[in-house]
Amino acid sequence: MRRNLTLFVFATLLVASQIGFAQDTPDCEQCYCKADNSPGGTGCGAGGDCVSQTFTAECTQQYILKYSLTCSGESSSGESSCNECFACVYLTDENSNIVGVAHSPCSGDNCNGVGDTPTLTANEEYTLWVCLRSCHFPNTSDCTDCVARGYVYHDWSDCDLLTACNP
Repeated sequence: MRRNLTLFVFATLLVASQIGFAQDTPDCEQCYCKADNSPGGTGCGAGGDCVSQTFTAECTQQYILKYSLTCSGESSSGESSCNECFACVYLTDENSNIVGVAHSPCSGDNCNGVGDTPTLTANEEYTLWVCLRSCHFPNTSDCTDCVARGYVYHDWSDCDLLTACNP
């Protein structure tokens, strides 16, 4: 009986220590976003005349990088009236190396880089770049009612509700 009680106490302490350990794990619910509603510019890349936001990663984790492209002239079916535009989203590290890219379909060879699920390192600085471009550069008149948005997040479901993503 005494042995069973000792095993029970040991198991309880082990479970409690594991629960305590889980509570000490850093919270990585991060979301950063940026919106670009000014079409044009020269090319599409990390830098130049794209809009950007710099942030520090809280945890060493795999993050998600994504884009969205919306226009004021969307139809009831959700189709965009500005299908002549594209969004490029880049993520760079503190040395300006591209660590992630996401882009909409008609970008062609304008958005080059690695995939859209980069692993970020805790306490390092990153920059999210977002570019709105015309598929027929330099004719940007088709994109004047469009907004390109870029998101980088980990365990966050409401990135699109952030003020920075809704100009």
